[in-house]
Amino acid sequence: MKQLITFALFLLIGGTQLVLGQLTNVVTNLSTPYRMAIHGNNLYFSELTGNKISMIDLSTSAPIAITLISGLNKPKDLLVIGNELYFTTANKISKIDLNTSTPEAVDIVTGVNGPDGLTPFGNNLYFSTGNKISKIDMNISNPTVTDIVTGFSLPSDLVLNGNILYVAEESGDKISKIDLNNNPPLVTEFVTDIGTPTGLFLNGNNLYVANFWSSNILKISLDISSPFAIEFLTSVSGPTSMLLFENDLYITEAWGGTISKINFSTLSNPEINKTEAIGLYPNPASNIIHISGLTNKTEYTIHSVLGTQINSGSVSNKEGLDIHQLQKGLYLLNKF
Repeated sequence: MKQLITFALFLLIGGTQLVLGQLTNVVTNLSTPYRMAIHGNNLYFSELTGNKISMIDLSTSAPIAITLISGLNKPKDLLVIGNELYFTTANKISKIDLNTSTPEAVDIVTGVNGPDGLTPFGNNLYFSTGNKISKIDMNISNPTVTDIVTGFSLPSDLVLNGNILYVAEESGDKISKIDLNNNPPLVTEFVTDIGTPTGLFLNGNNLYVANFWSSNILKISLDISSPFAIEFLTSVSGPTSMLLFENDLYITEAWGGTISKINFSTLSNPEINKTEAIGLYPNPASNIIHISGLTNKTEYTIHSVLGTQINSGSVSNKEGLDIHQLQKGLYLLNKF
């Protein structure tokens, strides 16, 4: 199998590279922060290797992490419903009452294989587990797990848009979707060749993907018939989840042990983010890459990380560039 080649895309406008903004650290020195949930001004987050759930007060200028509950077995996803915080651990789903000063975990269902993404739909709580998506009825005191769909490749996070459930397949290199109104539910591939999707975040008609091993955030428009992923944020140290609070996008950076943020309104402003629609896919790639969002034929160059020009030419929107002759490594693709 040919080894993959990774590209960094630089967009030059009038000879000047447009810089959109940088991440700001909110809290550091965490033990693999994984997922987040918001309740009032409090941001709750799981610390996967710290075996605990912690919190910070976002109304303070310098938030300090406080342990909410410890002694857990690899906590992952979090979900706030009312005043209760639902969370997954290695083999169960539990909840705590956020109104109590010393919360204690109450198990909802046990004996589950590595549950992760939590999403409510009606009276049901959907979650990923093993290679499948399952659900429980939240109105029942001792619910029974019902499997909805099987055959996924390490499903991690879930996000719901109407009756469509999006599934990040961390080992499957893709996002799939399930129409929950169908019986049986209908599963289709949504976007493929996107790396290791670990966390999902829905804002308006855009789906954002935390791409763990590629250390970036991808963006997918839900408005087009043939959706594809474009790079939204780079240099994110092992992102696993995203959460919007007021005008800031909060991101868990698992490798860096950090929760960071960036002004989301600035990133989403079309007057500032003039290159937002330009994308490169698939990335990494082995044979062909495509540049999306071009309005006309555009000149490009490919350089090594040492600055040596490897190739040049012109390309149209979504036209394939042959890169099969390149050796494994990181290259810079300049579009101007």
